[in-house]
Amino acid sequence: MSGCRLMRAVRVKEFGAPSVLRLCSDGTVPQPGHRQVLIRVHACGVNPVETYIRAGTYARKPPLPYTPGTDVAGVVETVGEGVTAVKAGDRVFTTATESGGYAEYTVAADECVHKLPDALHFTQGAAIGIPYFTAYRALVH
Repeated sequence: MSGCRLMRAVRVKEFGAPSVLRLCSDGTVPQPGHRQVLIRVHACGVNPVETYIRAGTYARKPPLPYTPGTDVAGVVETVGEGVTAVKAGDRVFTTATESGGYAEYTVAADECVHKLPDALHFTQGAAIGIPYFTAYRALVH
């Protein structure tokens, strides 16, 4: 496996209580495909829906094993073909990930990746996705 970079990631191999979350250090850094962005994660949000999914009580269940985490903020490591809105080195946040955000690196579709304003810290950026847009929808719509 020469050329394969490893990372740490939280993995869920069975549905259940928080004790099913396992920190693994042998995860492979994902590679961005067409219109995907590889992000080095600096902060990840923990949303209630993710705890329901982990517990197995949510209608949608990902195939096991999986890495949880939807909302992240970090720095673009590299981009896949067709990505033009962001580039390596940009500070960004996501509203969804493809490979899970409880990890050192995650892949997200370019349409879910947005530039993080300099005035916001990474922890604030990780709270924009589900929490902010849920509150905005409730208050405005």
